[in-house]
Amino acid sequence: AHRRRKSRRNSASSAGDVVHGIKLSNPDKVFYAESGVTKRDLALYYESVADAMLPHLEDRPLMLLRCPDGWNKPCFHQKNAGAGTHKAIDRVAITENGKRRAYYAAANTVEALVALVQMGVLELHPWGAKASRQDHPDRLILDLDPDEAVPWQKMVEAVQRIRTLLEKFDSWNRVLTLNWSALPRLRRPRTKRSQTSDGFPSPNCSLR
Repeated sequence: AHRRRKSRRNSASSAGDVVHGIKLSNPDKVFYAESGVTKRDLALYYESVADAMLPHLEDRPLMLLRCPDGWNKPCFHQKNAGAGTHKAIDRVAITENGKRRAYYAAANTVEALVALVQMGVLELHPWGAKASRQDHPDRLILDLDPDEAVPWQKMVEAVQRIRTLLEKFDSWNRVLTLNWSALPRLRRPRTKRSQTSDGFPSPNCSLR
């Protein structure tokens, strides 16, 4: 069972090398050289958008992309969350054929998000299934990762066609942006949900 997240409005004070109670080593390390975004900046950002971000991550095993020295330096993917994982990060037992195979990380609290930043995690890829129902996926992600030469309007047309096809199956769908280079993602739960407005930057993309 995952822990109930704490709202950012009840967050611990964030100052210096501590964000939401999590101590950052080398908080001035630059993760995004082009914009000068540091580890501290990213941790504070996650803290500020946690109420909008966590519902997309809660109770879902994560595959992590770690870039300890910044996104333009060597990075690596991590699935297993070892015994030394920060205590703020939940460890989810993954089973195959009824047997436990590994432990994955899960981010169910603001503290977990900040602890992942401390690890140099720059991308969080959640499973399509929840940890509590690993063999019953409830989300399908269509990842559109265009070449830089593809015009934006072509991307708009592609996403609109996908949306039209999904609507024929009476499925609720939503466009999400991952980052500046990997643009729209369509997230399709198997059940309809009402769309809500939130403060998370670019959770939806207006495709017109």
